[in-house]
Amino acid sequence: MGVCESIRNIAFAGHSSSGKTTIIEGLLYLSGNKKRLGRVTEGSTTTDYQQDEIDRGISISTSLVSFEKGGFTINVIDNPGYLDFIGELIASVSAADVLIIVVDAESGVEVGTERAYHFAKEARVPIVVFINGLDRERASFDDTIGSLKSSFDERFVPVNIPIGEGGNFKGVIDLISLKASQIDGEKPTISEVPADMKDSTAQARETLMEAVCEVEDQLTEKYLEEGKISDDELRYAVKKSIVESMVIPVFCGSGWLLSGVDLFLDAITNYLPSPEDRGEINAIDKEGKEVVRKPSLDEPLLAYVFKTVIDPYAGKLSYVRVFSGRLATDMNIMDFQKGASAKVGSILRLFGKEQSSVSEIRAGDVGALAKFDIAQTGDSLTDASKPAKIVIPQFPEPVMFYAVKPKTKSDEDKLSTAVGRLKEEDLTFKFERNQDTGENIISGMGELHLNIIIERMKSRYGVDVETHIPRVSYKETIK
Repeated sequence: MGVCESIRNIAFAGHSSSGKTTIIEGLLYLSGNKKRLGRVTEGSTTTDYQQDEIDRGISISTSLVSFEKGGFTINVIDNPGYLDFIGELIASVSAADVLIIVVDAESGVEVGTERAYHFAKEARVPIVVFINGLDRERASFDDTIGSLKSSFDERFVPVNIPIGEGGNFKGVIDLISLKASQIDGEKPTISEVPADMKDSTAQARETLMEAVCEVEDQLTEKYLEEGKISDDELRYAVKKSIVESMVIPVFCGSGWLLSGVDLFLDAITNYLPSPEDRGEINAIDKEGKEVVRKPSLDEPLLAYVFKTVIDPYAGKLSYVRVFSGRLATDMNIMDFQKGASAKVGSILRLFGKEQSSVSEIRAGDVGALAKFDIAQTGDSLTDASKPAKIVIPQFPEPVMFYAVKPKTKSDEDKLSTAVGRLKEEDLTFKFERNQDTGENIISGMGELHLNIIIERMKSRYGVDVETHIPRVSYKETIK
């Protein structure tokens, strides 16, 4: 096994309220990394730990959870679903080796689904779909599959099928192992395929087999000659088809009831790509030429900062994905965008808000740097002797503007510091002073986005501001 074959870096995305955070909570609980299952409604989930997220019951910021399962390290990136916070997804998708798009079984494809799909394609990251909420009243697996196929020019192939829907939902069948995850109290239990679903299961398995065996001519020939491939060959073909983005596999279940989440936990290690499976990445050197970096300890360091968190008391925390080489305590490394170097201090593993110290982050892995002050979201950290940067998707321009006025002299004195730190955390948040009107203008991706910014100014930095619609400066043209 290679240096990073036992690592999985997965990011979750989807429309708001599709159940991303609930599924992640289920993965942590079923893997034994949490003793109690957290709920969004109770404010007890691992990834939505900031107070404004708890108060509103939604994800606002990208969060990171790293855990172990059966000898594998699984790094999960949870992204907000609201479009106001789309910058969080744009920054983090390039740090993942696969994007899990969660789709609500009642609503089908929504705007957040489409955005997640397009950003994954732009970043060239493989996609997996999880249809969630099959226990909901108007849930329909077939309709959701139809919605996906009509929205995107892709081959969506079920790897799971549901046992019932809505009020009749009883569990999920895995078409690869031919086992069923059935609802049974606090945790689902694994059982045989129900007798009344054996024919539909065999038909769905044949469809899966036919789709994925096309990854290799030899498998296609065997399937055409014998009408089937072996279980081992099927598992190999499913994984390779994901790595090469030949199909988009569809898993399903209920995050709330955990059915199907247990099967997906096994699928993460069995079928989703490792950094080694993804292989080398393209980067740009300081002359603007394209170079490649392999996920190897022998390669020069190349890491990417995909999230910045600034605590008024604890300082800056930079979430990083290491693509090549290693990032170790006391190393001097270069920030490509800043053209400056600094020494690495503390390195951390994150489990939501919980932190543990480690001595290094190796190729393929994810972690965080404490108080590495020169870096910000979007920067590449590199070996100064062989500098390079990764290319990430472009961030959208602001669509909402507020004029802000500090309420007191004390607020005015602290405004620039608060704004500066919030801009470091969020690349879609802008601040400028309008020279014609003399107003301070903040801008972002929507009303909710700017309201959160204003709340954080006050709660984190003690800055209270009044807001109003920016004035328009009219200039007379002399003819």
